[in-house]
Amino acid sequence: MDELILPKIGMRTGDNARFLRQWYEVSYSNSKLNDATKDYTEQEVKWVPYNKGGSFRKWYGNYDYVVNWLDNGNEIKENTRRVYPQLGENLSWKITNESYYFLASITWAAVTSNRLSMRYREHGSIFDVAGMSAFSDDSDLLFYILGLGNSNIGDYLLRILNPTINAQVGYFKNIPVIRKENEDRFLVF
Repeated sequence: MDELILPKIGMRTGDNARFLRQWYEVSYSNSKLNDATKDYTEQEVKWVPYNKGGSFRKWYGNYDYVVNWLDNGNEIKENTRRVYPQLGENLSWKITNESYYFLASITWAAVTSNRLSMRYREHGSIFDVAGMSAFSDDSDLLFYILGLGNSNIGDYLLRILNPTINAQVGYFKNIPVIRKENEDRFLVF
């Protein structure tokens, strides 16, 4: 799988009670909830969509949370520096894979109750460590992997690799998928 797409873990805010809200708890004028084409880092917007995994839902959804990303997440970054001074300026342990924030992806919850459920996530949100995400510039490939992940075969393969309820990136990236040479079709083994 990881030869086709890039599975990644996301941010750990360090204080979800302080930095996260449900989308309906914040002022619409101080948030960007439905404008996925904008670059939030250049706007004076405090609350942006946040992918925190969520309940079992296939294909699309779980747009429940927003995160305080005012001034490129400065308050979260300053809090991280204060709580973890040993990190210095290297915040990548908490603010993980920042270069992938706001990109379109497929996503799944880190903890599954029964079966794997994957969703397409439009560009315009930040992802959490509990909302694992995978990326590709090829949207057809993302949709193919989304279909595979939501199929009985995809679920079965992940269960073989990982019999627990934790669908971590390390297991996901090892799902066997091959691309037939000189064709745009994919095969699963």
